[in-house]
Amino acid sequence: MPALSILGIIVDFPYEPYECQTLFMSKVIEAVGEMKNAVLESPTGTGKTLCLLCGALAYVKDVKSKLSFNSVGEIKNSSGTTSRRLYPRIIYASRTHGQLQQVVRELNKTVYRDVKTVTLASRDILCINESVQKLAGTLNKSVMCRNLVKKRRCRFYVQYESMTVEGFSRVFDDSKGFVPDIEDLLEASRKHGLCPFYQTRSAYATADLVLLPYNYILDPKLRKINEIDIHGDIIIFDEAHNLESICEEAMSVDFSTTNLSGCISETKSALELVLEDEEAIRTEKDNTSTSFTAAENELKNSRTELNKNDVASLLVILQRLEEVIDAFKQSKTECKILSNNIGRLYPALTLIDLLGEARIGWNNHEEISLLIDRICLYISEKGSSHY
Repeated sequence: MPALSILGIIVDFPYEPYECQTLFMSKVIEAVGEMKNAVLESPTGTGKTLCLLCGALAYVKDVKSKLSFNSVGEIKNSSGTTSRRLYPRIIYASRTHGQLQQVVRELNKTVYRDVKTVTLASRDILCINESVQKLAGTLNKSVMCRNLVKKRRCRFYVQYESMTVEGFSRVFDDSKGFVPDIEDLLEASRKHGLCPFYQTRSAYATADLVLLPYNYILDPKLRKINEIDIHGDIIIFDEAHNLESICEEAMSVDFSTTNLSGCISETKSALELVLEDEEAIRTEKDNTSTSFTAAENELKNSRTELNKNDVASLLVILQRLEEVIDAFKQSKTECKILSNNIGRLYPALTLIDLLGEARIGWNNHEEISLLIDRICLYISEKGSSHY
């Protein structure tokens, strides 16, 4: 493979590059070297993905090669691996996982295929547990997964947890030195009975190249959930003309009164389940010599703890929100009527005022969100108790 010197950086390219490709890579290296933003474009078919990868990876390789032996030695951790703190990693974002698979194919054409690479994806794509996959909806799958992991009832997670670093490397011996894409990862994980979702999460911590969808970077909620820290890293947005719509989606919320009615109904069901559990404890106490405290502790240890008063309080808030919205729809509040009378447009602060009337505000929104998560997990545990 031709080795080029671009702005003092040795770049290995899979073939003799065209002039436009050399110029493109020079702009990539210039931007990352000076820690600046860059908007780069090139005609279709000129190998933009290959140029982005080779330029950025060559820069990181050069930075790593200039680290002194002592400085690297000082940051060895207990597992013997080297920390990334002294050099940036590359986070490569694209719109779809299909596009990320194409990135992997391009990467495997280069000498940089030995770079430690990981592709992040949701449970919708990476979970191979049959009980989880048969569920509809991302939230339901997430709740069921966390429940099975917590109870150690997912054989794929248990196998992952017992696997050593050497064991992980053996899983991908069949890749013959190439970076596996999502399909390769799923195939190997099924073959070895290993959880690919948690395996990629653990590999993320030490990866030098991270492939992920746009929203993992742009949506602050997803960044927090997935513990993605981009400080000091090189971020590449491929096909960046999609960014505007992705940012709009990340900051948008869409829910209906039908959704709200469903929330109220499920909260009532959760409250009934909690009351049934309390009654079961009383019955157990009456029919056995087990103390009330022992029976109660046994139930707490077997399931997510849920307080009936908390659930009842949430129910009141949701019912109040429904009343507030119904009253607002009948109000004469000034607004803009959208074309063809498809809806009404209000200032964003109007929503904050509506939530405030239902007693939802900055002081308690996280508490409410955590309570809803516990309710979802509680219901999931009740439904999956036979697994």
